[in-house]
Amino acid sequence: MAKTLSSSELIATVLASFEAERTNDVDGGLKLLHPDFKKTSVLIANDQLFPRLEGEQVLKAVKAAYQVQGRQFHIFNTAADEVSQTAFIELVEIEPRGEATALWPYVLVCQFDDGLIYHTRHYGDPAVLARHLQLEDVETLYQ
Repeated sequence: MAKTLSSSELIATVLASFEAERTNDVDGGLKLLHPDFKKTSVLIANDQLFPRLEGEQVLKAVKAAYQVQGRQFHIFNTAADEVSQTAFIELVEIEPRGEATALWPYVLVCQFDDGLIYHTRHYGDPAVLARHLQLEDVETLYQ
């Protein structure tokens, strides 16, 4: 029988994955992901609609992302559905990039299978990255 999580456990698992990424804990982060994990970006990138990472691409992407020093996650809203085993996180991610800082508000939808994060979908507009916003600019959305 597949393991199911409560709403609070679903959210806690996603938040633990953010903490693993923030602290560069690759092994800890990978333990939260299902062996068949896939990530879909709900956007257009390089003329590709809804690019998806899966398989070996995921491992490479995780290792690269977890090397970034100084990444921040600001969580504004969370929700979870126990029946569908899905968590919804509204957040702002801040990532140092050399002399600049990339700030990206988005919604993350995480589907779980057997207690592990199985599929994530990232809903956000990457054009916002080019605006060089500050966290204060985005916080007004949540007030």
